[in-house]
Amino acid sequence: MSTKTIGIHELSALMDCSPQTILNNRKTHRLYRKGFKNGSGKSSPLRWFQDDVDAYFESIREEIRNSEAARESVNQ
Repeated sequence: MSTKTIGIHELSALMDCSPQTILNNRKTHRLYRKGFKNGSGKSSPLRWFQDDVDAYFESIREEIRNSEAARESVNQ
């Protein structure tokens, strides 16, 4: 497991959304809720482990592959 982390601006660029969207959905989104504070202060920056981000995108890729395979089997 890697210890590399990314911040909210890097994550928002990868997710093609605003940092505010991430903050608004931190309790419900399966990736956003994995964020953690890098420090104990109220204004400490949020960080995400790169491994968690990569795993999220891989799961999305698998969902797409599975739905495409299911669609193809119905069409045949």
